[in-house]
Amino acid sequence: MTATGVTGQIISWTSSNTSVATVNSSGMVTGIKAGSTVITATIQNDNNETISDTCVVYVRIADGVYYFENISGLNYLYVYGILELVPVCVASINTNNLYEHLKIMWKIKYLSHGMYSVRPMHMLTTGLGCYENGRGILIDIGTEDTYSAVGPYARWSIKRSDDCVSFFLDGDEEHILQLYGQYTTDGTPTVVGELVPGYYTHEWFIEEVDNPPEGIFMYNTLYEAVFINPLRILPKNTNRSLSDMNLHPAVYS
Repeated sequence: MTATGVTGQIISWTSSNTSVATVNSSGMVTGIKAGSTVITATIQNDNNETISDTCVVYVRIADGVYYFENISGLNYLYVYGILELVPVCVASINTNNLYEHLKIMWKIKYLSHGMYSVRPMHMLTTGLGCYENGRGILIDIGTEDTYSAVGPYARWSIKRSDDCVSFFLDGDEEHILQLYGQYTTDGTPTVVGELVPGYYTHEWFIEEVDNPPEGIFMYNTLYEAVFINPLRILPKNTNRSLSDMNLHPAVYS
């Protein structure tokens, strides 16, 4: 960082949150972990008056696809289905099931102003969000990843602490994503609200997905991802039923 219009004076640089980013005497900012901090530059002018200016610096999590595993109970952030308003819960799943495995993958995209969209990989037109009822749900946010298009009900600031992250709805410290209750089991829902003292269900281990799936996702009328078995070949002019098409919940890529 540099200060313009200053000649001869010594500039003092400070960071309001050195756990997020530090700044040296030359104004060089070094990011430490995801979050935000205020960098302040201060000088003394010829009249011995203190003059300062500030700049907010955001340290980002890299865009990508991630697993989020809750620190309490070690269950994954998970979606039951693909419809809008479906609840977002936690679950311990069989990762050998490709379709179920896909539902614990979340695509993170930085928007601006320290905010991210958090989209489930099996339904990228939706995003993790919350309305007035305080439950974590999927919200239809379209495909445009911009600050204005995603909107305040599905924008999240993400702050990192050691190996864990926490999600704050639209950056509000009183609207943190956490689990309902202190102890978690499969299907425990997520809620968004003030942190409960003594509970740690707002912390999530973060792990980037190596080689996330790409390609076309197809869905049947039950909103299950499906693929067509290429080994099932039917003769011409035969009557085909849905079972003959051999559709299975999975990913087509």
